[in-house]
Amino acid sequence: MEAYGVEPGDLARENLAVRGFRVYADLPEALAAGVRTAAVTMIHVLEHLPDARETLGKVRRMLEPGGILMVEVPNVGSLRARIAGTPLSRRLPRQGQRFQAFPIHLYYFAARQLLMILRQAGYDPISVRAVGMGVEEFFAAPVRPKMEAAPAVPAVAQPNRPAIRRRTISRAKQGVKWLISHLMMGEHLIVLARMTSE
Repeated sequence: MEAYGVEPGDLARENLAVRGFRVYADLPEALAAGVRTAAVTMIHVLEHLPDARETLGKVRRMLEPGGILMVEVPNVGSLRARIAGTPLSRRLPRQGQRFQAFPIHLYYFAARQLLMILRQAGYDPISVRAVGMGVEEFFAAPVRPKMEAAPAVPAVAQPNRPAIRRRTISRAKQGVKWLISHLMMGEHLIVLARMTSE
């Protein structure tokens, strides 16, 4: 199976070509070369495009019948996006920066909008997930200054409190991640879709 790529940046495209990858400058060039493939990934691409639906239509012409498309975009319904602009956002580094990326991000997607655009472009969504917590900063321990070593105390069997604390925080993070994902409030949306028959 051969892999192809589309990369508009000249330097990135040259670096990939040196490594043996077949990379095109844009979709029309790839289509003109007759590229056909069973699967396409578009990871953090759609939010940068002036017309996502049109681009998805061009990608569809590259897919073999029954081909699979995987799309990942920032989730405008994420917990971080909902926190942005509130007093709670001051607790986050770069506060709402990820969701105020204009002109780099031309569009923001909620799951329902993304699924609608995919259907309009001729895809049948198979699955949609929201992944990534995006609020890990809430779990970060504050940096504490180093203290001088305490005098040696005779060894007494005591629980390893730092290890217990780390395990407790880890379990809490896993629970919060599961909940955020289950509520479709993860930082990124990932959709798998199959090309519909003509």
